Amino acid sequence: MNRRDLLKALAASGAVMTLPTSLTWAASQASPDRFLVILSAGGGWDVTSICDPKGDVRYGDGPETINWFTQSQIRKQGNLKYAPIIPGANLEYDWMEHVYKKYYQDMIVVNGVNCLTGSHAQGNYFLASGQSFANFPTIGALHSAPYKNTMAVPYYAAGQHSETAGEVSPVQINSAEVMDKFLSDGGLQPDPVNKLLQEKRQELLDHLGYDPEMPSKEETWKQFKSADLSSRDVADIANYLPDNGNSSGPKFQAEMCAALLASGQCAAAGFKSSAKFDTHADSDARTALLANTLFEELNSLISELERHGIAEKTTIMIGSEFGRTPWLNGNKGRDHWATGSVILMGKGLNGNRTIGQSTDGLRASLVNPETLQPDENGIKISIQHVHRALRDHLGMGAGTELNSKYPMPAERLNIFG
Repeated sequence: MNRRDLLKALAASGAVMTLPTSLTWAASQASPDRFLVILSAGGGWDVTSICDPKGDVRYGDGPETINWFTQSQIRKQGNLKYAPIIPGANLEYDWMEHVYKKYYQDMIVVNGVNCLTGSHAQGNYFLASGQSFANFPTIGALHSAPYKNTMAVPYYAAGQHSETAGEVSPVQINSAEVMDKFLSDGGLQPDPVNKLLQEKRQELLDHLGYDPEMPSKEETWKQFKSADLSSRDVADIANYLPDNGNSSGPKFQAEMCAALLASGQCAAAGFKSSAKFDTHADSDARTALLANTLFEELNSLISELERHGIAEKTTIMIGSEFGRTPWLNGNKGRDHWATGSVILMGKGLNGNRTIGQSTDGLRASLVNPETLQPDENGIKISIQHVHRALRDHLGMGAGTELNSKYPMPAERLNIFG
């Protein structure tokens, strides 16, 4: 059985009852003006080898330079700069160059971002939510919470930090195999799936007026079994997946993100790249391969959004827990460093712009909060500033209930122009 058949069988069987957070599944006109997707480059990426290249700038007083390449070798597309690929990387295709050349008009690169930590755990929290403690909801959760009663899968979060503080429930489908397990006997399903399935069954039985002491138990169960998705007018998400798509991995996640958003049953989604950027050894060569993987997966996502005709209303945030040191350690690797970058993408954005910058020593430069230009009396752009700007961009900033409930302690910067 292929993935499309699995999803259709999933819908017909009622197994999708594991997905929603509410029994109110009816299709609704309520929909966000913009969708949100977070793509996490896990492990802490070396931004000097991606979107904040330095070239042959010396670090400190020693003979070492930050990058293996010269400043003249730094690539440029429009107003955006990006690093060259180290010789011998043996890439079948240069996906970073592909994305920059094709989508630079839709890209905002924020460099010199103070990630506020060098910890993987806290870095994941900051990237997803703008805060460092585990019970603060991610921006995906906040953006999707208003639709928890009108969308089947308001928040799709696959493999990344997805705290919701109870505002909405995250849904994760890692592969077609996981969907197959939904259709299998309960013993073959993961424990969390079993638990959620039992909870949703009980909710439906309560909704139908089920009383175990009443003789109508058997009839009530029949009603439960026949209460399929069509009676609740939930979109057939399978129709939005490509016919010959991927069965697992980040490309599958990209396809699922786009399908859910296009179906009208999801407001925010996120997944983690398969590229693991924790390069404490042989950083330059490894980052070339990892960045290529990341941008290939990003291209898969954008291509699917375009295929569905929703690229113009989807904002993508690409980032990592932190950056990496501007110097190489004894193993030619780079260690944790609090200065990094964030890439924001989306059709219709005021793109082809780089905001902020880092010093030659890869430290966050000060910028004027009004003009965003370098200013020795200015402020450092932090990941919290990015989150506040993203909230404003998505229409969930000042004056909204959830923004007041979960405030972001940073000045308002007009990053999106």
